[in-house]
Amino acid sequence: MNAQPSIRPLALVILAWLAGAAAVGASGIAARLPPLVPLMIIGPVVGWVIAYRRSPTWRARLDAVPLSALIGLHVARAPIGLGLLLAYQRGMLPAAFAIKAGWGDIAVGLAAVAATRAARASTAGRWLTVWNLLGALDIAVAVATAQYLLVIAREPLLTAGAPHLPFILLPGFIVPLVIATHLAIGARLRRGAGGLAG
Repeated sequence: MNAQPSIRPLALVILAWLAGAAAVGASGIAARLPPLVPLMIIGPVVGWVIAYRRSPTWRARLDAVPLSALIGLHVARAPIGLGLLLAYQRGMLPAAFAIKAGWGDIAVGLAAVAATRAARASTAGRWLTVWNLLGALDIAVAVATAQYLLVIAREPLLTAGAPHLPFILLPGFIVPLVIATHLAIGARLRRGAGGLAG
C-alpha cells in the first residue's frame, strides 16, 4: 500500500502565496497597476487548476487533504463576512459590495459548519453538493460585483482601499483560495462516495 503523500509542500505554497499577496499590498504596486487586482484572483485559480489537472503529484497532495478540512476552511467566511459588514458600517466599503458579499459569506460560512460535520460522517453527499454550488455562486457574485465597482464604476471606496492591506488579501489570497477549494470539493464530490472520506 502506497504511503499517503505529504501535504506539507501544499501548505508551504499556500503560505508563500499569502506572503506574496501581503507584500503586494504593502508595496502599493496594485494601486499603481489597477488591473493587477483582478489578475491576483484569476492567476492563482488558473494555476491551481492547471497544476491539479497536469501534475499527479499536486493532485495527490490536494486529494490527501480531508474533504472535511477543505470544507472547514469555509467556516472562516462567516467572520470575514461580518468584517465586510463592519467595514461598510465604518464607511470603508461601499454598500453595493459589502452587504451582498458580507451576508453571503456569513450564510455560507455558518452552513459550512454543518457541511463539515456531514463530510466527517461521510453522509449527505447531495447536500454537500448543494452547499458547494451555493458557496461558489456566492463568491462568483461577490467577485463580479467587486470587479464591476472597481474596474468599471471606479467606486472611490474600493479604488482607494482594495489595492492596500488588509483589503488586498481578499482578491489576492482569500477569494482565489475559496474558488480553488470549491473546485477541489466539487471534484471530490463528483468522484462519489470514495471522495467523501475525511
